[in-house]
Amino acid sequence: MLYFAYCTLLDIDEMHKYCPSAEATEVASLPGYRVAFARYGQGASGGGCNLQEAEEEEVLGLLFSLSPGELQALDSIAGVPKGYYKKIDVSVIAQDGGNLSAITYVVPEPLGPFQPSPAYTRPILTGAKALQLPPAYLEKLEGIIRAAQEPGG
Repeated sequence: MLYFAYCTLLDIDEMHKYCPSAEATEVASLPGYRVAFARYGQGASGGGCNLQEAEEEEVLGLLFSLSPGELQALDSIAGVPKGYYKKIDVSVIAQDGGNLSAITYVVPEPLGPFQPSPAYTRPILTGAKALQLPPAYLEKLEGIIRAAQEPGG
């Protein structure tokens, strides 16, 4: 199964904490979305990365090949059973321009903006830089993170 990581699991070391045998395959893009941060359940402190529809934008991410057992573990870690995240099917564009089917996670019923801590966002930027994502995308991602970390962000 292909998993599209667009947030904290862009950092391969972070992914391997949860799924040690996950294999990074390639960078891919998900058109029509942008990275966002949303609150979910558990009061004001619960939240994380989310996808927000944005017609003219795209999200760059890393595809991982996961075993069914790893995907089940990732579901649990993401809080799918608690309703924090839900798994969705996405069609991403591979480096060769072809379409690939993958899954990813989104907050199903966002309760407003989420203010991520520097510790939460560190693997996002570490992974994006290690993958050598385009400078314009890195700049946009850094801006999204800065805006989300501002009070009332």
